[in-house]
Amino acid sequence: CKLLKISTDDFVMQKNYYYDFDDLLEEKKMSLRIRVRAGEKFITLKQKAVQTQHAHIEITEPLAVSAQALISDPKEHLPKAIKNHLSMEQVELTELILLGTVETLRKELEYQDGLLCFDYNRFDEVNEDYELEFEYSESSINDGETIFDNFLVQHNIPRKPSKNKIARMKEYQEKKDDLATQ
Repeated sequence: CKLLKISTDDFVMQKNYYYDFDDLLEEKKMSLRIRVRAGEKFITLKQKAVQTQHAHIEITEPLAVSAQALISDPKEHLPKAIKNHLSMEQVELTELILLGTVETLRKELEYQDGLLCFDYNRFDEVNEDYELEFEYSESSINDGETIFDNFLVQHNIPRKPSKNKIARMKEYQEKKDDLATQ
């Protein structure tokens, strides 16, 4: 952040709420997230793509209803593009279950036809981490990874692949649950 002259005032708070339909999304390497940022709500369906380790199919739509309305009737309130993709993947729209939340302070920086994302993530009152992501379009999958690798080398940052936020959130929850039962 110092090198790129990013101050703590440049970061914006966002809350991510993760949902599933009786673990059907997890089984299909998918996740469903509602993100609240600066008073706006977006719902995103992500699915791991087969092209590369880091690529995802991502459908993001504005969410005009409350999370409670979505939970109570996903068939009615999910955006059409997300419903269509879930239908194509044979995911039955049963009751949505909140898996957990992650608070993220994020700074996004346009960089070589992509977006560098600097994240400070809080999973609960104890667990937190930092993450540097590079988001790029599907049309530049190979170039995107090369650009990110070059950025890391140029700034002497070791590449440390991590699990996605939802997987890390679940791991922290499991550890917390294990401690509670001891």
